[in-house]
Amino acid sequence: MDAHTLQYILRSKYNINEKLQVMGIFVVLQGGTMKANGLFRIGIGERFVVVSGINPRGPVIDYNPVSLTPVGLLGVTYTNVSMMVTISSPLKGKNSFQLCSSSKAAAIWDDFTN
Repeated sequence: MDAHTLQYILRSKYNINEKLQVMGIFVVLQGGTMKANGLFRIGIGERFVVVSGINPRGPVIDYNPVSLTPVGLLGVTYTNVSMMVTISSPLKGKNSFQLCSSSKAAAIWDDFTN
């Protein structure tokens, strides 16, 4: 496993052993309850949805998890045209994120929505 993936960071730094099925880099949209700006990696696992801030420090990328919520407590909706995902939780409110462009954006979006 690559030492700089979100899954590796969760395991090594936070002792969270979660197999992430899909991950993508998103930007948070204004109007939600998230008070941070910048890029976020969202990972959907078997038990949890992880939202982590991306800290591009030096030659490696580090992640700062801001939300680790059980899948059963979340509502997730997708807007296909603009590649937006909205995550709502009774504890954290509603936040919308837009997938960042990349050469793999279509494949990543397909993984998220299927």
